[in-house]
Amino acid sequence: MSRCRSSRRGRLRFAPVLWLLALAGAALGQQMERPPDYSQPAVAVASNDLYSAWKALQASDQDLEQQVFALPMVDARQRIQTTFSSVLAYIDKRRAYGEAVAACIATMAADSAGAGTLVSVDAMNADEMQQLGSSISAVQRKLDILRSMPEWLQIRRGVQKDRSEVLELQRKRREDIQIERPMDRSNSSARPVSATVYRDSERQVQEALTRLWTHYYQALVGAVEQRQGQSTPLVASAGGAGSIAAGTSAGAAAQPAPAGGATNSAVVGTWTYVEGAEQFNGVAEPKRVILELWMEKGFLVGRYRAELPDFDQTKAVDLKLRGKPEVGRIVLDFQSTSPEAAGKIILEGPGSSGMDLMLVRSAEGTPIPRGRELLTRR
Repeated sequence: MSRCRSSRRGRLRFAPVLWLLALAGAALGQQMERPPDYSQPAVAVASNDLYSAWKALQASDQDLEQQVFALPMVDARQRIQTTFSSVLAYIDKRRAYGEAVAACIATMAADSAGAGTLVSVDAMNADEMQQLGSSISAVQRKLDILRSMPEWLQIRRGVQKDRSEVLELQRKRREDIQIERPMDRSNSSARPVSATVYRDSERQVQEALTRLWTHYYQALVGAVEQRQGQSTPLVASAGGAGSIAAGTSAGAAAQPAPAGGATNSAVVGTWTYVEGAEQFNGVAEPKRVILELWMEKGFLVGRYRAELPDFDQTKAVDLKLRGKPEVGRIVLDFQSTSPEAAGKIILEGPGSSGMDLMLVRSAEGTPIPRGRELLTRR
């Protein structure tokens, strides 16, 4: 009969100073280490799979915050969705690892011979602290990257409750660990844990991590899309990292199907200005132009981003658009917070190759530069 024997890492029998350092590292959320395998082949496989899933998540997540705010919303949502799927794959592997360890504990308990050391409460707590710490540290690094952006506060609020929950759960795991002292030779760290207790403890960790990561990425996609209402929820993966639930695409989620006739279908989507095409009218050629339009509750809404030269300087604008769809020329109201402004834009077309976009001032003193550029469908 196979035994659930603790490896050296599984026993967590450190000298006092090293033991304190191990606790401090878990509390600070250092990079995730490979979880203990307790000298069991099935657990070792699950441990390797879990570690690989965490590495895959890190690769998928690299430079995410630096890139998504410059992408068209459909592309940004797809990028966030792909990373979110990697998170769900990681949590699934954690669930599989927990089940492998619990099965090992149950087998050991059923073995009447009973030789060997069971997985200890301290080993379980230290491992779960490592998992919780790695995630909370990763989310904090992401928030630090976003700190200089206006969306930072919105995203931070979206995960504040979950961060507090994870930190509280980590604190409870830390307090339940018995630190060996030099004069204490009673083998107190070998307190065995039952399969039932282990599964319940793992369930708490997995649920807390799922809430933390789900709410973070939902807050991120909401900040990127800047919708009038709540952003369309991210969808759970049906087939591992990078996949989207069957029958649903990120593009479809980001841009609801148009309703209201051919005019709507003709303008809904993503449009760009081709730099160097000289198809503009204004002080100078606009740069990095992206117009995104979709239907929302019977209104044509969207977002226009560009760098627009004016007489004194080039201004980066980010306009929220909203208006009633019309036949032929479409007039949309725009709102801008940086620079603070309100006015209208006119959409004429589309023609055979795109459509004309006219930015007009609604009153004197509006800081949005006046101009016109020919856009083509992305």
